[in-house]
Amino acid sequence: MPLKPNRHWGLMTLMTVAAVAMSAATWVDKDWTVKLGQAQWPLVEALMNRSVFEGESLGANDLVILFLLAVAFVYYRGYRTPGPTKWGARRAQSGFILVSALVSAVYVVHGLKWALGRARPDLVIEKGIAFSHWFAYGPHFITDGIYYGSFPSGHTAQMFILMTGAYVLFGDPLYSWKVRWLGGLWAVVAVIASLAMGLTRCISLSHWLTDIMGSVLMGWIIMHLLYYHILRVPAQRQYMADHGAMPKLPDAWEVFLSIYLFVGTLGAAMIAIGARSLTLHKSAWLLLLVPGGAGFLWLAWKQAAALLRKVWHNLEDAGSDPALRGSDARP
Repeated sequence: MPLKPNRHWGLMTLMTVAAVAMSAATWVDKDWTVKLGQAQWPLVEALMNRSVFEGESLGANDLVILFLLAVAFVYYRGYRTPGPTKWGARRAQSGFILVSALVSAVYVVHGLKWALGRARPDLVIEKGIAFSHWFAYGPHFITDGIYYGSFPSGHTAQMFILMTGAYVLFGDPLYSWKVRWLGGLWAVVAVIASLAMGLTRCISLSHWLTDIMGSVLMGWIIMHLLYYHILRVPAQRQYMADHGAMPKLPDAWEVFLSIYLFVGTLGAAMIAIGARSLTLHKSAWLLLLVPGGAGFLWLAWKQAAALLRKVWHNLEDAGSDPALRGSDARP
């Protein structure tokens, strides 16, 4: 259901900033990445690139993984004990964090890597492979392997998942100004940590400057959309505060929404890969992916739209309750 125009100012601001920033960075992308590649930042590089899950010591992104594991536990407890319990009250927030992490750091990142196939800086600078801009097809193709694509940066997108914590604290209408101020501080830390991760990836010539900026800006837009316009977390929290319980929502609906979004992303990637095989005049059989991808995309859209209509309808019922008139139950 449509939102009031004045509800869109945050999203419009983010999209405008993203468009301007990516346009400006495109002009200096190659030169600045080359200069960053000449820098020396060994301690920070080691901290950002290592992972305990790869048999190394603890790294920066490991903290994000541990954060997500804790959030998954909170979501599970909220699902098992719904209602006005301490766990149930965190269900909407933990669900938002998990869906955001999957969409921004997994689905979109790998979908674009496979479709665009941009060459990484070390291959361009040291081996002479053709340079391509972030918005164009690169020299790599899905038949060469699935981990070649440079745009966007997966490490940076993973680190930027921390921004979800800022939305949970700053965007919640039920929290005091002190908690919301803490959310603003958390946002600053998340941006600094993400840029630090991104710069180390540029220094190691693993990513271009626009790979880093694209991960941060796309992730931010996705989180904003999910928090206010799709999952409607503030409305869920307001409903619970006013009613003492959440409305009747489909069981584990955030999990099903994540599945539908995965299917939709896969479908879009299949269409892009199939169409690109035609333009490259290679592996033409991949053109067969297009109708299958279109089917996936249609199915995902249909299922996600039906699920969200049901959720939004139940949340909007709070606004029609005479006891709630005058409250801002819609994000």
